[in-house]
Amino acid sequence: MLKNYLLLAWRILGRKKFFTFINLFGLSFTLTILMLMVAFVKNEIGKKAPYTNKDKLVFINKVGMKKVLQDTIYTIDTLNKNGTIVYDTTDMKFEEYSSSNSQSRASFQFLNKNFRNLQNAEKTSISSYGV
Repeated sequence: MLKNYLLLAWRILGRKKFFTFINLFGLSFTLTILMLMVAFVKNEIGKKAPYTNKDKLVFINKVGMKKVLQDTIYTIDTLNKNGTIVYDTTDMKFEEYSSSNSQSRASFQFLNKNFRNLQNAEKTSISSYGV
C-alpha cells in the first residue's frame, strides 16, 4: 500500500514540474528561515561560554590617538600709571591651531603592557588577528 502511494506521488511530481519546484522551494525556504531564527535566538539567549556575562567583558578593537598643538595668544593691555605706560600681559588664551588623529588596531605589545595586569579584573585574555 505504501509502495503504491510513493509510486503515485513520484509520477505526479514528474508530470507537474513547475508545481513541484514551487512546492519544494517554499518548503526549503521556510525551513531555512526557521533554522536561522532558532540559531539566532539560541545564540542571544542561550548559556554559551564565554558570553554568559556579556556585561562584564571588555573588547578593545581599535586604539585612537589625538595630538593637539596649542598656541598661546597674549592679550596686551596698556595701563597709564603715574604718567608711564605699563603693559599688562596676564591675559592668555590657548587656541588649537593644529591637530592630527590616528586610529589602528591595538597591537599585542600595547595590550600586554597596559591591560594585562588590571587591578579589578579576575581573568584577562588577549588575542590578536593578523599582522
